[in-house]
Amino acid sequence: MSFTEKEIKKKQFWESRLSEINNFNFLSLNKVKTDIPPDNLKSVYWQVDSDLPRRVKALTENSSFLKYVLFSAAIQICLLEYSDRNKIIFGTPLLKDSNTNTKTSLIPIINEVSKDTSIKQVMNFTRKELLNVYENVSFSLDSIIYNLGLESSTYNLVISDEDLHYDITNNEDYDLYIRLKNDFSSSIGEIRYNDKIFNCDQISQLIARSNEVLEKIFSEPTSKVHNLSLNTPLHIKNLPKDKKNRLIEEYLNKHPLVQEALVNIKDERHVAFIKGVPNKIRSNHIIKSYLLKAFSDSEIPSEFIWVNDNEESIIDQQDFLDEKFLYKENQEKKITRPRNEIEKEIALIWSEVLGVKDISIEDNFFELGGDSLLSIQVFYKMKQKNLNLTPKDIIASPTIGELSSKVSNESKYISNTIINSKNIIPMSPSKYWFFDKDYINPNHFNNSWIYEVNMDLDIHKFEEVLNILTNHHDSLNIKYFKEDMNWRQSISQTTKNIDFIVYDLSQLNKQEKKMKIDKLNRDHQLKLSITSGPLLKVILFKMGENERDQLLIISHRLLMDSMSINILSEDFQTAYKQLELGQDIELPIPTTTYQEWSNKLYDFAHSKEIINESPFWTQKKFSKEYRFPVDFPEGSNTEDTSETVFGYLDEETTMNLMHSVTRKLNVSIRDISFTAFLLTIHQWTGEKSIVVESGGHGREHFDKNLDLTRTLGWFGTHYPVYLMLDSGENIISVLKNVKKQLSSIPSNGFGYGLLKYANKDSNLRHELSQHPLPKIGFDYQGNFTSREKNMGNIFTRVNEEILDQRDPENFRIQEFDISNWISEDKYTIRWTFSNKRYKRSTIEQLVQTYITILNNFVREVENY
Repeated sequence: MSFTEKEIKKKQFWESRLSEINNFNFLSLNKVKTDIPPDNLKSVYWQVDSDLPRRVKALTENSSFLKYVLFSAAIQICLLEYSDRNKIIFGTPLLKDSNTNTKTSLIPIINEVSKDTSIKQVMNFTRKELLNVYENVSFSLDSIIYNLGLESSTYNLVISDEDLHYDITNNEDYDLYIRLKNDFSSSIGEIRYNDKIFNCDQISQLIARSNEVLEKIFSEPTSKVHNLSLNTPLHIKNLPKDKKNRLIEEYLNKHPLVQEALVNIKDERHVAFIKGVPNKIRSNHIIKSYLLKAFSDSEIPSEFIWVNDNEESIIDQQDFLDEKFLYKENQEKKITRPRNEIEKEIALIWSEVLGVKDISIEDNFFELGGDSLLSIQVFYKMKQKNLNLTPKDIIASPTIGELSSKVSNESKYISNTIINSKNIIPMSPSKYWFFDKDYINPNHFNNSWIYEVNMDLDIHKFEEVLNILTNHHDSLNIKYFKEDMNWRQSISQTTKNIDFIVYDLSQLNKQEKKMKIDKLNRDHQLKLSITSGPLLKVILFKMGENERDQLLIISHRLLMDSMSINILSEDFQTAYKQLELGQDIELPIPTTTYQEWSNKLYDFAHSKEIINESPFWTQKKFSKEYRFPVDFPEGSNTEDTSETVFGYLDEETTMNLMHSVTRKLNVSIRDISFTAFLLTIHQWTGEKSIVVESGGHGREHFDKNLDLTRTLGWFGTHYPVYLMLDSGENIISVLKNVKKQLSSIPSNGFGYGLLKYANKDSNLRHELSQHPLPKIGFDYQGNFTSREKNMGNIFTRVNEEILDQRDPENFRIQEFDISNWISEDKYTIRWTFSNKRYKRSTIEQLVQTYITILNNFVREVENY
């Protein structure tokens, strides 16, 4: 047979394209070899966001060919995860207007796509390949396929377009067939699949992941395929074991805490060996949460073993890994006791802070229930024992065995320099948040605490200690002023920010004393001033014989958070005891000043790390407004209408929640709290999604030279949390899904306020400012029990509600202000509302629903 020059070129094109492949299957699937009758093929429609068709038409200029390129590229990127090679192969039918003598109904499209290829490159490769193939299609492929010995019977994947191609009638030509529609206003096409190979969940996952990639095509076209972060889990149960492990390794290696990972099967147990990045946290909880974003719970390793962060590659440490695995097996059967005095001291501190007995030196601080705020307490208590290290050391070395080797007898750094000679310092996002609310009376927005005094205090010594503390903590000298219609803050040594007052109530009877204290509290709550001072009032009530004196502390919200009042109380007691004994005052070594922190925070707001969070915070889901049932829609929502309902768990249930539920399900109390709240709102309103405003302690270690363990100030953060209720089979599956959603929040929300208030990008600040303020404030504040038990012997905190802390005319910015915490080993919820908008019975019912759900978690886990 003789060929024309044109035919020879086409023949060479196909021989070149097909010579490097063995078959048309590129997916690493455990295929079921069986004859599949046509009626066993399943079909679903590919649904997309309602705005996508418009954007696709605009991008492709309504070209059917470019639309085909766009969707084909998205599907290839998704299926790359399932391939064990860089070649993506899919079948395309003949064009409707083609004139060819080939009997082959499908033509192979072969693309070289690696993880380092960008989205834009995948689209360009696909476009060029399609044009080349269609240009050379007139040459008969049958003989070339036969001569090369290719298995041509079945393609893993076939993609066609209603406008461009005829439909395929032979159902045995493919495992997965995607047929794009001409008009895709409701769905963009139909997906037919072999149900002996794929299941419905996998197809739903493919659609969800493809939709995410389509969004990336519009928002991040230059991003590398390797760097794409897709939220839809990747189900890998049909993949061979080796391929599963390699996928998990690749995903682990993307995590900022992981330097290298190796996933293997050891004695029938699925194990991940992880070499961590030096001086970074090593937490199984964080790694598992990260994996659950991409894989199902049954597909990820059951164990995580951290190996030495030396220079040797983890792959070259096989003997060491075997030893480490055997060692861990042995450790599971026993507790390794502290081996020396340093480890004993650390174990005692951990036990005190975490409320956990029998701690092994191999136990991970964060797996025992520790968090970043509790690590600050550990850091401080270790410093008190002259066990010096840096805050990062606890994160990087989270076991007692590792941490003990980091301990020094010399303080590693002190940073308390006053930087700005003018004493004008940047405001933190929390303070911008406060002034953004434009309260009628910003001076009357307080926090208050009341204590019983366990000894007879000397008034002059008391006043002397307060003066010493004012000089010791720079934030106690902050004042505020307006400049160009904007609020500013400065530190002034001349500002009198602490008022100390003594009232002698010894001549009054018990009822009169109560009435007098209530009146004096009401009067003094009104007398703080953010511009001229004071911002802190310390009021001592002398109660007379046979009664303990009482101490009322009133602080403006801008001055101190809950951790700061503990620091102030501890420092006061330390200094007062020293004066009583005639000693020189020696307070704990000063940590980073509030002024220095403010300056460093302002610089950090412009860092790449924070700017990279902006795509998350500008998502449309944060712009949705939610409406809730209101008993009295016309009712006012001012502070004088505020009312509060409390709910409690008993001590036994709280302990089960803290230890049994969290350990068995690998979740935190915070995860449980948010899940219970989401379910409560769903039962009340039927809503399956919600946005609430939450917050954190804000004492994040974003700079290695910061130490905020003894720094006074208001560090809190505020950020929106979006939660979606999935169609989980039970309460535990809902909890695990909420945990995934909370884990996806970057930096625990720390960056949101920096982007909204302090970043230089005015367009970004404006965009975030347009987000509606969530109607509900909800947060979990932590476990206060260990702090309460260690307040010292001069003061004892009294759990008593203090009234009149807000100006009655100030507008309440939210419908509900809800906080949760653990105090005296009992879980507490406080739900504040307006009694002009809601009946108390409505809120009591909501609180009872919330408490019932918490109890249900404990019962479910008992049978889990």
